[in-house]
Amino acid sequence: ARGHDVTDDAQLMAAARTALARMPVREAAGAAAAGAPMPPRMDTEQARAEVRRAAFTLGAFGLGGCLVMLAWLTIAVLQLFAVSAQVQSELGWGPAPSTLVGLLLAFIPLLGGLVAYFGATDVWGWSNLVAGLVFFAFPIATMVSGWWTLGRRRRAGRGHPF
Repeated sequence: ARGHDVTDDAQLMAAARTALARMPVREAAGAAAAGAPMPPRMDTEQARAEVRRAAFTLGAFGLGGCLVMLAWLTIAVLQLFAVSAQVQSELGWGPAPSTLVGLLLAFIPLLGGLVAYFGATDVWGWSNLVAGLVFFAFPIATMVSGWWTLGRRRRAGRGHPF
């Protein structure tokens, strides 16, 4: 905070006193009487309530939602690669065209899961059980549990969790 003209602490304190003396001081009664707007004041309890309301807490929806989102992202990447591998295997195309077609097919709800299932079992050699769990059971289970939780919250009168 020292400028070019301040070299030691005594000069810094003197510069601060001078700056404070130059600042206009409004007294509460005089400013209100003169019609000048007063800056809004917030009491400590109100400030704490605002902080608590704005604080991000990792509760059931926070941590669980993050974990489910990471799992969904992992499955989406796996599905994209599995669909691309199946397209490349079945049509004999190179990696680039297979990936472009894979991008189109992978995220069509049932078709993407089905092609990914066959790509994982035929090309990658996954067992039917593992591929079925990854590309069908987990997505269906998380969707159903989300719908169930949302419905339960609405019946309890708490509305949407977000």
